[in-house]
Amino acid sequence: MWGFHDRDLVLRKALYTMMRTGAEREALKRRWRWQQTQQNKESGLVYTEEEWEREWTELLKLASSEPRTHFSKNGGTGGGVDNSEDPVYESLEEFHVFVLAHILRRPIVVVADTMLRDSGGEGECLKEMYFIMAQKASTSP
Repeated sequence: MWGFHDRDLVLRKALYTMMRTGAEREALKRRWRWQQTQQNKESGLVYTEEEWEREWTELLKLASSEPRTHFSKNGGTGGGVDNSEDPVYESLEEFHVFVLAHILRRPIVVVADTMLRDSGGEGECLKEMYFIMAQKASTSP
């Protein structure tokens, strides 16, 4: 098992770069779109091309290493980042972990005790496995 506190945001920056300009960008985007299409079919959603682009842009924005803009707790309404607090970053989604597995070239297993509630109110533990797709084989053992 391996853990890493990414204080310098090295992995987040690599994630953003791969999703924005990496050689695998189009393959990853196709995979994301296919997966989202499968999920959308269950609820009857059909996106237009414009909606797909907006969703991808939002997913990319979540991966950014720029801190989230928030209001200060002391009642300030300037709309900027409160410099007296540590920066807060956007939460990553499942697809971001999938991309990180490609960056690290290792499977990622996520296990958490935290219980989430689905739309029906049922408890659900966070347990996911993310595998790498279509990586070139190494020529040495």
